[in-house]
Amino acid sequence: MSALNISNEDYLKNIFMFQYQTKRVMRTSELSQCLQVSPAAVTDKIKKLSDEKYLRYSKYKGVQLTDKGRAIGQNMVRRHRILELFLHEELGLTWKNVHEEAERLEHAVSDSLINRMESKLGFPKFDPHGDPIPSADGVLPKHDRSLLLSNTTPGQHYALARVIEESHAFLTYLDSINLSITQSICVKKHHSFDESVEIMVKNQPVSISKFTASQLIVTPIKKIKGEKRE
Repeated sequence: MSALNISNEDYLKNIFMFQYQTKRVMRTSELSQCLQVSPAAVTDKIKKLSDEKYLRYSKYKGVQLTDKGRAIGQNMVRRHRILELFLHEELGLTWKNVHEEAERLEHAVSDSLINRMESKLGFPKFDPHGDPIPSADGVLPKHDRSLLLSNTTPGQHYALARVIEESHAFLTYLDSINLSITQSICVKKHHSFDESVEIMVKNQPVSISKFTASQLIVTPIKKIKGEKRE
């Protein structure tokens, strides 16, 4: 485990996730919003982390992790996502409820326990929301040929690979329309007037809003087995 306190670990974890997703420096205002703390508190914290060589901070450019900070941030992401999957697969928690529990546990468990959980789960590549789990040696897996649902082709079949928006309300909505990770769908139509998408899920028609379509990452598959012909 890192000798850093919980707050410092959270800073490094969130900066790591932001940099991984956006491939750019994170502005202090973005970090403030992400962690829901005041800009003054963020500035004070990142100056201390910069002094300790965990990140580089420029007043007008933002923050970027050093190799030292990246290692800590990535390991915290690894812990969190393995915990989420363990809680989901082994203890039966729904994908809506694993995040908060993992947030509480990720700072307390040892790396050796996380490694044993990973082994028990069969060295998985993705968590219950489809997010990549960093391996022990720092490799982040990727979904093959993934794309947003909003960029799909009508008439083609896909599997849900990852959910970007992971709020309890959003996941509850996905449950209500029978969408979960690996679920097969068929894209029927894209509507230009509101950018919604018509899909078939378990032989049921579902209309997906522009926002929802922008939060779902899918991968192409062959025709859904057992799908009814029109």
